[in-house]
Amino acid sequence: MTKARSERGSALPLTILLITVVTLMLTSAFVRAQIERRMAESSGSNVDALAVATSGLQRYMSFHDSTQVRPLDGDSLRVNVPGGYADVVAHLARVPVDSFQPHMYIIRSRGTVIEPSRGQEPQATRIVAQFSTWFQGGIAPVAAMTSINTTDYLSQVNTDVVIDGNDGCAVAPATMGFRASSTSDLPGTPTGNPGWKIQDDWSVVWGETGIDWDAIEDGDLEADYTDIVDGDTTFAIYIIDGPSVDLTDITGTGLLIILNKLNLYGARFEWDGVILVGDDIDPNADTTIVRGLVVTGLDRTIGQSTSSNGFADIDDNIYLYYNSCNVARALARFRGFDLVRNAWVDNWATY
Repeated sequence: MTKARSERGSALPLTILLITVVTLMLTSAFVRAQIERRMAESSGSNVDALAVATSGLQRYMSFHDSTQVRPLDGDSLRVNVPGGYADVVAHLARVPVDSFQPHMYIIRSRGTVIEPSRGQEPQATRIVAQFSTWFQGGIAPVAAMTSINTTDYLSQVNTDVVIDGNDGCAVAPATMGFRASSTSDLPGTPTGNPGWKIQDDWSVVWGETGIDWDAIEDGDLEADYTDIVDGDTTFAIYIIDGPSVDLTDITGTGLLIILNKLNLYGARFEWDGVILVGDDIDPNADTTIVRGLVVTGLDRTIGQSTSSNGFADIDDNIYLYYNSCNVARALARFRGFDLVRNAWVDNWATY
């Protein structure tokens, strides 16, 4: 009878094989868990990068809104935010023929996430972009006084009429002293660069100002006050309605919009900023002083009739001085970036 072959030693290879299989299974499980953890971290970092990029974009536009300075083409800024930083670049997408009109920008923000506990290398990046327009302020500084309606003037004894287009703030070039159509009288001897221009149709004069009076009449502009606040120095926005607005002994600042006729009475009327009048202005105060600019007769631009400004009364001293600083403060809310709707881009490609 043949003796059976010995089976001693077969358990060891089986045990090694079993341990190898279990080890591979455990390793695969650990690797899978690590991959899933990294995927989750990467997804979270990607969301963080989006937040960093968006925050940088908003801070860049807020920065220029606060400085009121239009950025040059290719202007860039690094914005440090919690969790990383954003590199923001603004490129001009459209340049208007008239530099006073809105400029179109594409503003790109590259958000980078940095986590010190995971090393110095960036953990994620995200690029977003926003189309936006830059508005200069809404009113072109054509002259210390622009008369879209007519202005009547008659020299009187003991009466001064001074209209000066030289900048009282000394930071901007001189503008015209007086601008009107060919139907107006010349009030006194305006000074500036040039001192005056009385020619062209009223529509040409209006077009130079860039004022959308129809939008103001339709209520598109929100006022801070609908009645005058004497002595206020905050450069607020006033929109005052009525067939005729009478102001007596007033001192104020800001953007004063009179939807119809403006009459000034008392010993003194003094205003720093911008005055827009729908109909005519009749400065019957003993002394009228405006440091900024004045535009009258805007109702004519919406098809309404207007009366003449009355610069022909005895003992009514009128001093109108162009002041770019007061104009800028009065129009500060109209200068800066305005987002273009439905024009935000995520994962902006770079080449």
